[in-house]
Amino acid sequence: MRALFLAWLLVLSAAASCRAAQPVKFDKSQLVGGDFARGYRPPYPVEARRRGETGSGVYILHVNSKTGEVTSVTIQQSTRHEILDNAVVATCAHWRFKPHTVTEVRLPITFSIGGR
Repeated sequence: MRALFLAWLLVLSAAASCRAAQPVKFDKSQLVGGDFARGYRPPYPVEARRRGETGSGVYILHVNSKTGEVTSVTIQQSTRHEILDNAVVATCAHWRFKPHTVTEVRLPITFSIGGR
């Protein structure tokens, strides 16, 4: 009976540790320096702007807690335009957050052209 109880306890603790925490909402104060480094905002690619491509996307930035470096970016919701998604992913890969503050950050971004 005791072995069964210990096995059940082990299963519960494993399940709890596997449950991922929800990404925190992006706040630029979490970045090293408290803001974007010069030139590190996701650009609106000229080609996408020329073609009139717009859209909103949501990206999950995976951050190394010890260093604050972005290790990968997951597209949770695409803008439906690969060029826009690629611009966000490429830019965010260079961001650095304050160490020991976040592990996942939820970043919503909208690309729009003057009032559209």
